[in-house]
Amino acid sequence: MIRRQLFLVVAIICISSLASAKTLEEGIKAFDAGDFSAAVSTLRPLAKQGDAQAQFYLGVMYVRGHGVSQNDWEGAKWIKKSAEQGNFHALYNLGLLYASGKGVPLNNLEATKWLEKAVEQSPAKMDALTQIGTLYLLGDGVPQSDQEAVKWLTKAADQRSAAAQYALGVMHQNGRGFVQNDKEAYSWYRKAAEQGYTKAQSRLGFVYEEGNAAIVQNVQEAAVWYRKAAEQGDDEALYQLGLLYRQGKGVVKNTKLAYVLFCLAYQQDEFNHNAYVAFNSAAQQLNAKDRIDADAMVAKWQPGLPLE
Repeated sequence: MIRRQLFLVVAIICISSLASAKTLEEGIKAFDAGDFSAAVSTLRPLAKQGDAQAQFYLGVMYVRGHGVSQNDWEGAKWIKKSAEQGNFHALYNLGLLYASGKGVPLNNLEATKWLEKAVEQSPAKMDALTQIGTLYLLGDGVPQSDQEAVKWLTKAADQRSAAAQYALGVMHQNGRGFVQNDKEAYSWYRKAAEQGYTKAQSRLGFVYEEGNAAIVQNVQEAAVWYRKAAEQGDDEALYQLGLLYRQGKGVVKNTKLAYVLFCLAYQQDEFNHNAYVAFNSAAQQLNAKDRIDADAMVAKWQPGLPLE
């Protein structure tokens, strides 16, 4: 009789677990399909029962305002509950919330703690590795340490994080954490640039334009990399490419296109004073027709479109 009762208890528990798993799956499917009302109604009871995945998804919906009124604090509360159970995505996102002060007090020491926990769960998560390395590099809320920055950024760069590769390039170029080495800096910039990382493309353009002890000056190659970054909307690359067209360095001189590039650079960043001055100077060199054509080009262009 006792065995039979135990069997029934175990059977009930198994059936309940299977039902919960099915409900969780349905809730996640609703989330992925964009049916957030259904996702909330399905996942909220599970979150209250302590399901870590349901808590994470519910937290995300509060942060984004999907299916519920947007509420960073409520979102952070549920994400933290999930993180405390070791959910990787919650650990990582809680770290980002602390780093941005979204839904929790801004606290980069806490951010680092949760991001490091995320890395312990999944060492292959390059975004968390990059974030930790950046915090140590800047000394933002944690003790500044070039050595710690190098450790974390190298792990991320080895997993092809373009942001980490770029950061290592800057560190090599400035002699931070390493002996100053232009060749190594170039190597890391190139790796990041070839992945489409805008800052690295722009920096690579500058390296080619100026040349250094390791890289032979090549203004034509500089124009290639400035263009790649400029076409993604990088204001500094737009400005530098405009200078090349204004002077006819590495490209055929084209004052109208220079005007367009200066104008776009200023539109991307209104604090780019150099672009503002250059834009006004180039405007005075254009006749009425070219100015109208150039303004039409500026009006039509958006990041991702070619510049020609």
